[in-house]
Amino acid sequence: DEKFIYVAELNREQNHLKMNRYDAGSGDFDKTLFEETHPKYVEPENPVLFVRNNPAQFVWQSERDGFNHLYLYDTSGRLLKQLTRGDWEVTDVIGFDGKGQHLFFVSTQPSPLERHAYSVNLKSGSIHRLTNVPGMHTIAVSNSGRYLVSRYSASDNPGKVDIIDLKNAKTVTLTSALNPFAGISMPRVELGSLKAADGKTDLFYRMVKPANFDAAKKYPVAIYVYGGPHSQLVQNRWRYGSGGWETYMAQKGYLVFVLDNRGTSFRGRAFEDVTHRRLGVEEAKDQMCGVEFLKSL
Repeated sequence: DEKFIYVAELNREQNHLKMNRYDAGSGDFDKTLFEETHPKYVEPENPVLFVRNNPAQFVWQSERDGFNHLYLYDTSGRLLKQLTRGDWEVTDVIGFDGKGQHLFFVSTQPSPLERHAYSVNLKSGSIHRLTNVPGMHTIAVSNSGRYLVSRYSASDNPGKVDIIDLKNAKTVTLTSALNPFAGISMPRVELGSLKAADGKTDLFYRMVKPANFDAAKKYPVAIYVYGGPHSQLVQNRWRYGSGGWETYMAQKGYLVFVLDNRGTSFRGRAFEDVTHRRLGVEEAKDQMCGVEFLKSL
């Protein structure tokens, strides 16, 4: 109704959030709609999203249950329902259908290594998966909500763009990329997992081996590390996300190893906030687990 501005405010310690409402005309504080606290930190990264055709309701993203999920509120601050739940993350919100009855979003529900499109009915809470081909999908939806465009790749798929008619589930492929390395002897990229330093958490890695790799020989290893918050290097995209530098090093006779340690994203709050006030400590422990794994080969 353009009368109010909604502001998510954090204290300096970043562990206490207040969703405050202000008068758009005067700038005066009106009320606090709700609050979120956590012993480590609260991390609001997205604004409120007002429901199409219903400005009295909005969708809020929160990690309050341990994973980033969607919550439906009214503008008085009353929680109407939790729209998504489970041990997976909502990674992107695309928008509503023409009537504002369904919300489209992207999540890690099938696997933390992939992204897929879903819709949720705001009234019933029912969720439907809209993409089924394995890979990392980037999504756009038509204004009416009938057509979905998916641009995606996977380890063995250099890239496709599909249009899906959500009314009849018919899919038309607009473009399909050719393998740019066809006929070329390329380093092999492999996906695997190993246990973190806590002895129980699975960590995913990719390993790039020289094209003429011989398991009976020893190879020098180049370990590429980022491992910080809001990152994920190992994904089921083309060649598992391996780029030109890794290909170059493998061509020079190196084995290249990339591991997503605890502290990286899209695996839930506990996986990421293990580095709270221990930045560089827990990540290094996990990377050393990777080193021990390499030594065992």
